[in-house]
Amino acid sequence: MRKATGGLDLVRPAATRFATSILALKSLVKHKQALRSLFTCQAWVGNKLAKTAAGLNVQDIVLSADWWHAIEDCLRASGPLLRVLRVADGDEIPAMPEMTALMRFTKEKINQGFPHQNKQALLKKVIDVVDKRWENQMDHPLYGAALFLNPGKYFSIVESGDDALIGELRSCFNDVLARTILDVNTRNKIDAQAVDYEDKRGPFANQMAIDNMVEK
Repeated sequence: MRKATGGLDLVRPAATRFATSILALKSLVKHKQALRSLFTCQAWVGNKLAKTAAGLNVQDIVLSADWWHAIEDCLRASGPLLRVLRVADGDEIPAMPEMTALMRFTKEKINQGFPHQNKQALLKKVIDVVDKRWENQMDHPLYGAALFLNPGKYFSIVESGDDALIGELRSCFNDVLARTILDVNTRNKIDAQAVDYEDKRGPFANQMAIDNMVEK
């Protein structure tokens, strides 16, 4: 096999901490032609393993177009998520607004990876899994409120026209506001300031505030 792969191992042991399976699949795809040729060469045909049930099973798998398509689908779905894992697992732990924005971008990349109509059912399954894991572990109003109050991230979402996400973030902010500020008058003042913030009015309309929205 190493002769077919140019002396390279398909899987090299390393302290990856996560994504070992993804890296293994990438290696398989990288050596796809070498692996397929391995099971069509005379050396394999004349080998006694080629006549065993296990050998024939492996041969059928490696030569199966559906199997390779499934691996490619897996990589399309997991590739963007791997980037999120690397950021989250880095030495500098990102703030939740950054993670929320990154997950939004990641889901967009996953969607772009499945543009064909015949893959839409698979895409829905993938997004459902991602959403469920995110909601179970990270979906908290405080995170949404933090993203709402991060102008550099929030107004880029506004510019994208994602009304559903904008409404969700505003709802998170309202939820946190209602839980943390019990005085009605104070809460109403903060809510009015939030409206000015959304519309870039009042103190949020001056040039310094606008510049900060871009820089943060």
